[in-house]
Amino acid sequence: MQTPESHLAPADLRLDQVVSYWAARRPEHSVLRDAAGRTGLVWREFEAAVASVARQLDGAIAPGQVVALVCANDAPFHVLLNALWRIGAGVLLLDRHWRAAIVDDLLTLLGCDTVFADAEASVSSNLAGLRRHAFPGWQDAPALPPAAGAARGHGLDQVALYATTSGTTDNPKCVAITHRQIRSAYRSCLASHDFSTVTRCACLFDINSLGVLGVCFLLPREVGAGTRLFPSFTLANVAASWNAVLDDASDFVYLVPPLVRLINTLPARPSAGPAATLAFCSAAPVAEQELQTLEARFPVRVFNCYGLTELTFAVFFGSRSDDGLASATIGPAHGVAARLVDADGRILDGPAQGELHLSGPMATGAYLHNARATGDSWEHGWLKTGDIAERDSAGRYYIRGRQKDMVLRGGYTYYLHELEHYLRRAPDVVDACAFKGRDLPSGDELCVVVQTAAATTASPLLQWIRDNLGVTKVPNALYVSARGLPRNSNGKILRNDLSRMHLDGTLGRWVSA
Repeated sequence: MQTPESHLAPADLRLDQVVSYWAARRPEHSVLRDAAGRTGLVWREFEAAVASVARQLDGAIAPGQVVALVCANDAPFHVLLNALWRIGAGVLLLDRHWRAAIVDDLLTLLGCDTVFADAEASVSSNLAGLRRHAFPGWQDAPALPPAAGAARGHGLDQVALYATTSGTTDNPKCVAITHRQIRSAYRSCLASHDFSTVTRCACLFDINSLGVLGVCFLLPREVGAGTRLFPSFTLANVAASWNAVLDDASDFVYLVPPLVRLINTLPARPSAGPAATLAFCSAAPVAEQELQTLEARFPVRVFNCYGLTELTFAVFFGSRSDDGLASATIGPAHGVAARLVDADGRILDGPAQGELHLSGPMATGAYLHNARATGDSWEHGWLKTGDIAERDSAGRYYIRGRQKDMVLRGGYTYYLHELEHYLRRAPDVVDACAFKGRDLPSGDELCVVVQTAAATTASPLLQWIRDNLGVTKVPNALYVSARGLPRNSNGKILRNDLSRMHLDGTLGRWVSA
């Protein structure tokens, strides 16, 4: 069931103009609330703050300029982001936990010399000439007419965001995403689900990329809904946060596989009425039984979704099974063209299994300044996702495997090649291999084996990761060895062999031999 057009912001608006639109129509409706449930900003105040900050920055930031913004879970971040869009800037989102090695690679790739960060986030960079700014204030912003400053002549095809995809490696992949592409992706979602009754959304994650920003904030704004900011979920707070989501009668919530598994261990709270919270689950498909357990224990209606940064947002939004229960499927294709291709490059018709290729108006089409990666992943407008999918006779798709090397921890994706690339920069490290270990309550176990040229221990390497990459990149297990890493006849590291030895307890003996 799709969202009625009458409940949507017009399709011909930039993202910042969506703010102006709802400020005129729902001036006193909440946009952002903190964890305690207090209203942080209503649409009228949000629009006035965006206009105020845009006026402050006008002249200092040029239309089309690339500006880096360190992510934060608060109102000043959202106000500044929309103010930069109103000026016409393209924004590069930086994870607040990234350190200089990653940050400098991205800033250099995009030629960015300006970065904004809140008072709690220091910008880790070794680049000379980098201009660092604090988030501007907007206290006592005048109450302007809601559309004031919205028409700046920079339209839907202006770049809104620069987003990294498979990490920031020696083959960096960064895409430029326009306002039109982002809003087209959200329109595809809203054609698949009815958001007309959604007014209160819950965010259980720190913003660190377009993914959380999009699903928890920008998508709900398409229907004028607000978002409540909860602490990022952990083992310690998941019970309190989930109960608060239910007590708040949130209409929409975003989940990831580790969070679903944790919630399923909590005491059940069956529905007291017909209303159920709409839940999207992404990052990786959740098993059908886990989804059905979640729905049986709590008043939620949950769908597996699938998307990639190259496609701006999710492009599959799940569907129910034939008996009406939650299903493992990511659903049929809506607003995007999908095809399955076999190992020989043949397009498969009907029920089949193969690599999933996607194309549509939200597709970015290329990686910036990286012809090699673009050639590897894009073919005549089709993105070769690297994921293996199955299509049934009803046209529903199921993700059956991933060709890409990644792990999921705490709801976030970590690319193994990225960590390996940066570890090879560490003192005395000759080679490195990262791999998935056990399934932990918080997600996948991230493990690394490094080959070193000199005798060393794991401790200084772990500290190097904290100092240069950030605490979120620290692996669960780090093995140090003077031995060369095992490789096949083509020279590829035997990642699966190292994972198997870790799981059966023999890797420690292997690295010491």
